[in-house]
Amino acid sequence: MHEGGEDDGELDRDLGESMYVVGFPYLKGWAEARAVADLLSSELARLGCSEETFRVAVGTGADGAGVVRLHVHPSVICDLVRALRLLKQAHPGSLSQGEVRQGAAARRAG
Repeated sequence: MHEGGEDDGELDRDLGESMYVVGFPYLKGWAEARAVADLLSSELARLGCSEETFRVAVGTGADGAGVVRLHVHPSVICDLVRALRLLKQAHPGSLSQGEVRQGAAARRAG
């Protein structure tokens, strides 16, 4: 996972669409986004994606909710689409957001 680089200012502008309020609890949203971003980065690496082909950035929205941005090389999108198709074939039912979060939390804990 890459953090830093020449385009950080652009990401900051993109994530900072609204004015931030002093004293608002943004840290919880940011921490949740950071944990999910770390999980995403490790899973992309496990899929064989080179760290040079993707970058994950985190921030918060004006409401304090975490935001994760994924910047990738087109080849990574192809890998993700293939993985999602295989997942869909193996598990025809769709997963709810809660099930995805529970699975992510279990993987981080284990």
